[in-house]
Amino acid sequence: MPKLSSRTEQLNQADKKAARAEKRRIRRSAWVDEDLREIPLCKGVTIDESVYQIGENRYWTLIIKGFVVYLITAGGIGCYLTALEIEFSELIFHLVILTTAILCACLYHSWKSENLGYLIFFSVYAVTLYLFRDYINSGFYAIVNETNEWATVYFNAEGL
Repeated sequence: MPKLSSRTEQLNQADKKAARAEKRRIRRSAWVDEDLREIPLCKGVTIDESVYQIGENRYWTLIIKGFVVYLITAGGIGCYLTALEIEFSELIFHLVILTTAILCACLYHSWKSENLGYLIFFSVYAVTLYLFRDYINSGFYAIVNETNEWATVYFNAEGL
């Protein structure tokens, strides 16, 4: 750093440093005095407070949501299987999907049931997959073969 030649230059340099330090101090302390009042973004529709006090039966809501998931899932998978004329047990199909959908929906009742429930559900799912891996594997390849067969007929192609 070059030496300053006169005393006034040294004072000016010290004043500049003090001014910068004061600006930093003001900037840091600005958050302490921040105005925390709510700012209305719009003055349009307001919701009455009594709406928030209406209680719901949480389990019925979750069961209804689970049933909606069941309808969507069973509809999608059912359309695929019936379109390719793949034979399956409809009773087991619907029972497994309905039970799984409602159980998974009921896991959202509380924070604990959600986290612990999914760990338990995953453990049971993994054990079931391991125990029935041969059946699952043959079922998967049966569906793949049926899909290939239908694709070959539809696209009039050989060796798909």
